[in-house]
Amino acid sequence: MDSSLKSQINDIEQKTTIELSNIKRKLNSELINKILEKIFSKKRTYNAIYTLRKENCLKNSGVCYINFINSIYILDLIKNLNEFRGKNKNKEINIRFAQNQSNEFIELVSEKRKNNINLDFIVFSDC
Repeated sequence: MDSSLKSQINDIEQKTTIELSNIKRKLNSELINKILEKIFSKKRTYNAIYTLRKENCLKNSGVCYINFINSIYILDLIKNLNEFRGKNKNKEINIRFAQNQSNEFIELVSEKRKNNINLDFIVFSDC
């Protein structure tokens, strides 16, 4: 295997933070956690959830981020994307790698939370 291809594969394996968009508007990080517990049979495969909210509103903006402890678990999430779908069944849930990954993602959102205590962000220490 050439070194360029090996590097690309390694880069993908290092990516653990995903962004879901077009999720149900009523979901918050706590409800997303319940969905993930159902998908992963209560085995904690992720260590952070961040759900973007509309400004001055309890509803989300349709976007959430999940940081997995290993990229392999993302495949199981992909098989269960319908769990995040709202009333509009025609609207597809989009998934992509987040711009910031792993600890960098957690540190960045933790810093944001210092300025906004109501940020919908959960970090788990039990995995």
